[in-house]
Parts: sequence; structure tokens; C-alpha cells
Amino acid sequence: MPKTFGEIIKQGDLPSEQKEQIRDAILYSAEHDSEFYSEVNKTPLDQNRTSMTYTRSYLPKIDKTSDRYKNGLVEGVTPDPEQINEADFSVPVMENGWYYRFTNKALNHSYRSIKERCTKFLKNLFKSYHDEKIADAYLSSANIVTDIDLLSLEDLLKLHTILFRNGAVAFGEFYKLRVAPEVADKMLVTYKDIITHTTQKESIVKGEIGEIAGFRVIKSRLQAFQVSGDGKCPFVAYGLTNKDEFAVSIASYDDLTAQIIFKPLGSNGHDELNQRGSIGLYLDGHGFYVNDDAICVTGTATISGLKGVNEFDNSKRSNLVSTSIAASNLYPDVTVLELAPKGTKTLVVNDEKDSDITSSCNFESTNKDVATVDNEETKGKITAVKQGTARIVISKGEAVNVVTVKVTTA
Repeated sequence: MPKTFGEIIKQGDLPSEQKEQIRDAILYSAEHDSEFYSEVNKTPLDQNRTSMTYTRSYLPKIDKTSDRYKNGLVEGVTPDPEQINEADFSVPVMENGWYYRFTNKALNHSYRSIKERCTKFLKNLFKSYHDEKIADAYLSSANIVTDIDLLSLEDLLKLHTILFRNGAVAFGEFYKLRVAPEVADKMLVTYKDIITHTTQKESIVKGEIGEIAGFRVIKSRLQAFQVSGDGKCPFVAYGLTNKDEFAVSIASYDDLTAQIIFKPLGSNGHDELNQRGSIGLYLDGHGFYVNDDAICVTGTATISGLKGVNEFDNSKRSNLVSTSIAASNLYPDVTVLELAPKGTKTLVVNDEKDSDITSSCNFESTNKDVATVDNEETKGKITAVKQGTARIVISKGEAVNVVTVKVTTA
């Protein structure tokens, strides 16, 4: 009788590092569903062009008290011209890149292809970066309101009226209101008797909770909308322009074509035994800006007593340095650390029972020119020296783990 996949895994009794990699693959290798990436205009950017001029598209307001409105044109009288305002946008051109390092063990003995896995990670990271940049652009719009209570139906209707009166075009029948998940939960409780709940599976997956006061309320997992400690809640309410365009645009070279760069083992220098390689993603030339005729309203609501929900602690997840690290049972309190020169940080290492075992571990820096680590008096104390990247190797017996230290400019 054929065995199910679950039975095969159970009977195969995989090593713990392979189990950890399977869990990583399930959580991280799924296609990232971006929030804002599809809600931007994409504008090609010439290689030497960083400034563009756009024409405002607002219609002139009709004066119903004027003779021109009451009587039309009068022979021999030339009316005043309508005004067309132009605004210059300076789009800074940026480069971006991310990369993962891997060892020969990870490349040769991993359960899944490191190249395939890292490429997926990098593409998802690329989309997340763009989501945050687009969210920041939306929230930097000049159309800002400050006195708004998202838990007040009257205020929501006023927000809808602002968009409607300024010519915002709805997405179908509704504008969009994007908020932190904690805020969306509060709104669900407050409007539980009048909200129209979303039943479409695709919309639910994308964070939509329902329609209220002419808005589709959408939960956002982006950092741009995170709730601050004093209950401040950034939000954005938006529609399309009267040209059916989004409020935010991306100007870029080559239509945002990203380059995947694979560095084989031994290609990074100082690697006589070909033990280290890397895979990265590089993108040249792109910028984000808010259209001058954007139709969106941003603001910060205050909800008393609202606290942000803690994120899942993934600091103990495995990385790609070595397949043995996942099963090391050495868990430092950070895995990636940024310090300015002369900055310090003392690591704390726990075992699988969350007991502090720092004093019984050994610490060594792979690049003492960038960062040093004390292995005598204050065990685990890292001191940044100069800009660059170093790794702090933590060991106890045969168990090994690694912390990456990035030293920034002063």
C-alpha cells in the first residue's frame, strides 16, 4: 500500500537539520504576496534623466455666481484663461542589492537547492522592500488629515466625502482604507453590527476584512503602518486619479529588471579551501514619488489603550552558514547585528531549555579588523572597529552557531 508523504517523513527519521530546512522552506519559499506592488504606476526612466515635469489635471471650479455661468459668452468679451499649473518632480535614482552567504556544506548537502531557495528569498525580499517604499510614498502625500477617529462612523463618512469631493475614482464601488491589523481588529469589533464582511477567499488572504462607510478596510503587515507605543496609528485612504492612475509611481531603468548574481565557492577571497560562496540580487536605477494630482488622504489616528501585537520571534531560526547550525542548540539573542564604530554589544546565548550558557561558550571573530569579541573577561562582548562585515563564531564542544556583525559608517 502506498505511503503518504507524512508517513515517509516519519519513517525516514530525518536528521534535525533537514527537518529545520523543510520548515524554513515551507514558511519562506512561498511566493510573496505583495501589498502595494501592483498599486503603482510604472514609468520608464531614461539613463541620464532624474527630473520630470507633470501637468496637474485638476478641473477648474465652476463659479455659479458669474455672468459667464448665467449668460454664457458675451460678444466682444474675452474670458479669462483657465490655469494649468506645472510641478517638477525630482526622482532620485537608487541602487539596491541583497545577498546571502553559504558554505560548501550548505550547498552540497542541503535538503533543497540553495541556489533555488536563496533566489526565492531574494525575490520576496525585493518585493517587501518595494512594498515598504511605496507605503512610505503614500504616507508622505501632501493630503493629510490629523483629527480622525477610525472608530467613529461619522469621521469615516467625512473621510469618504473628502475623497469623493476631490474627484477620487473608487475601486469598483469602494475606496481603500489601509491600516495596521490591530486597528482593523478594533474596527471589526466597533462596527460588528453594520460592517459587510468580505467572503471572497482571495480578498481575505490579501487582508480585506469588509466594507464600511464606502471603504474596503485592509489589514497591512508593513512596518509603515505599525502602531506606536502611545497608540498612534498611521493610515491611508485612497482611490484612483480621474485618469484612472494610482497615487504613487515608480520611475526606473529597464522596467525594474533585477539581476541574480551567483558567486561560487572560493570566489569571495581568503578562501583557500573553497568553503564559502554567495548569491545576491542587484537592481540599478529606480525611484518612488507621489503624483502631483494624487487622490489619497493620509493621517495618524490615536486609539487609546491600543498596543501593537508582538511579532513572531524568529531569532532562533536556522541560517545558511552551515547545515549543522540548525541542530546546534546554541541560540544567541541576535543573529544579525548592526553597530557603529566603537559601538558594543554583549551577546547572550541560551540552550534549548532557554538557560543562559554564555559563560560556557567560546567566541571568535572571523574579521578582527571590523569587529572583535571578548572571550575572557566579558564573554561575548562585541566591539565594532571599522565599517565592514564580520562573523562571530560561537562554539561549545562540537556545536557551532554564527552571528553576523555589520559595522556601519560613523
